[in-house]
Amino acid sequence: MGIVRFALKYPHTFYVVAALILFLGVTAAVEMPTDIFPEINIPVVSVISGTIMNSRLHFHWNRLIEDINPARPVVQQFLDAHANRFESLIPGDSSRAAIKLLSSMAQREALVLTYNDLLLLLGALFVCRLMLLPLVRQPRSFLAH
Repeated sequence: MGIVRFALKYPHTFYVVAALILFLGVTAAVEMPTDIFPEINIPVVSVISGTIMNSRLHFHWNRLIEDINPARPVVQQFLDAHANRFESLIPGDSSRAAIKLLSSMAQREALVLTYNDLLLLLGALFVCRLMLLPLVRQPRSFLAH
């Protein structure tokens, strides 16, 4: 006999099973012990992550700026090419627009590297917590009373 035929023949059985699942779910949620992870104060986490991001952003920005020197031929070629491109588009000093473009590109790359660093840190913290998980004692079931 298939489950569909059984359900059609005895519908009250499924109502009782659904009520039992609901009751046991609520009971388990109420009786469940506290979470294995400690309370984390969200503003503290956001301040710490903001501080880390700020310091990493300055670090990456300074590292990128060291390589962006207008005396280097590659950088000068980039600035000249974009200054020529901006002459017809931007009235005024097109070389200034090219420098601004180069600066915004360096800022974007510094931000990408900063987020990569932060995600790597979060991944490392997750792996450390995962390795400590076997040391946590197993919570007792409320049915074992």
